[in-house]
Amino acid sequence: MKSIENKTTTIAKEGEVKHTYADLLTNCLNNSPAGGFTPELMGARLRVIEAAKKGGPTIELEDADAKTAKDAVNSMKWGVMHADLVAFTTDCNAAF
Repeated sequence: MKSIENKTTTIAKEGEVKHTYADLLTNCLNNSPAGGFTPELMGARLRVIEAAKKGGPTIELEDADAKTAKDAVNSMKWGVMHADLVAFTTDCNAAF
């Protein structure tokens, strides 16, 4: 079992609401990999999204799901630059 703190970033989501690590992780997992999604990859990513949606102070993942999360985070191409995105990636790589 691996876990990461569900930190709140300074990246605005809606008005004063800020993105959390669960939000950013969900964005990474929803991002299509090169060549698209296989049904197997869809299932694996949906399992991680469900874990991230549980809320709470930490996101807890089984080892295989942590690898799925880490792969998605490391393959993500962001449309903006922000220090919190770098911190999120660094934290995910350390946790997963």
